[in-house]
Amino acid sequence: IQCVRCYRNYYGRTRINKKDNFYMCSSKRRGQENCGNRSINITIIENFIWDRFFVSDLLSNKVTKHFETANLEDDLNRICENILTLERGIKKLKQERKKIGELVIKGVFDDSDAMVQMEANKRETLEMEIKLVKEKEQERFYRQNMDNKDQIILGIKEIKAEASFNDKREIVKKYIDFIRIEYHTELKAYEILTSFKIPELEYETWWIDRNYTYAYCQHSVGAKLIPISDQAKGLSQ
Repeated sequence: IQCVRCYRNYYGRTRINKKDNFYMCSSKRRGQENCGNRSINITIIENFIWDRFFVSDLLSNKVTKHFETANLEDDLNRICENILTLERGIKKLKQERKKIGELVIKGVFDDSDAMVQMEANKRETLEMEIKLVKEKEQERFYRQNMDNKDQIILGIKEIKAEASFNDKREIVKKYIDFIRIEYHTELKAYEILTSFKIPELEYETWWIDRNYTYAYCQHSVGAKLIPISDQAKGLSQ
């Protein structure tokens, strides 16, 4: 789970008595660096993700439709091109970093100028390295599964609602790349973006109100509203 505002991870905080039972942005540990994004109830978000994507047929239906329309070979070629571009870019940035060091030794740059350029170079390098890791993960997925589409769909459909906590964790890690959260004060609602590890599969954005009453999603084929709280589940359509 990631924070949209500062891109740090959310971490869980809970007690046996459930007095504290929420995921919170790790920036809150850093005092002045607190981005202000709101925490979210652990039970609510975990049950929502599990029920929405794995207990229901949503994910299997999305994957089936995706494989029916996707050209996996073209996608793999594009991913391989992206990997080459990123590898060249990282190599170039490392060469530039070396040149900055040489210019400092020659007295062309002073230490303060060099530090600014070094930091910018390191940030750009890190961003490209993260992208490279994700592209290689996608490449590996494609190579392993281009001829096993039916098995992937069947594997998702065979997921059992009553799976153990450890099984749920492994299943979520297998199919979900990241979940990004942002709380919108003016709307009094959380925006929850879910990205999947199946390459090119369209992400989903859901909204959950502050009181955890319902979840809302605007699909291309229409809106979807599902109850979360027990009170909302008891209401008529």
